[in-house]
Amino acid sequence: MRNPKIIQFFIDELKYSFPTIKDLAFTHYWAGMIDVTKDFSPIADYDPRNKSIQYVLGCAGLPWATFCGEYLANRILNPKDTQDLSKFLGINRKFFISDSIQRIIGKKLSFALSHLRNLYK
Repeated sequence: MRNPKIIQFFIDELKYSFPTIKDLAFTHYWAGMIDVTKDFSPIADYDPRNKSIQYVLGCAGLPWATFCGEYLANRILNPKDTQDLSKFLGINRKFFISDSIQRIIGKKLSFALSHLRNLYK
């Protein structure tokens, strides 16, 4: 999505949907890839080899980033009172397309098939 015409299309659509910003100039925007997992849910979990390290990956959007940051902070400050969400956010959760199949069909197709599957769950 690095084509300026595509980016301008989205800016025009946004300004059409929200007329109060029609004169706003967009000085910066991200036209690159975003970090998502195959199921669109982020990873917020301990490092498998060192439980004193936690990771947050794949937060596509501020709400997910805020939630995951608070979740990990609570696990540090109140580990006994924080619900374990590793079934949903864990680094070792299972995906529709496994890593071994992904090596054969490629990352783009693996993500596309996984995202399509999530649409029809």
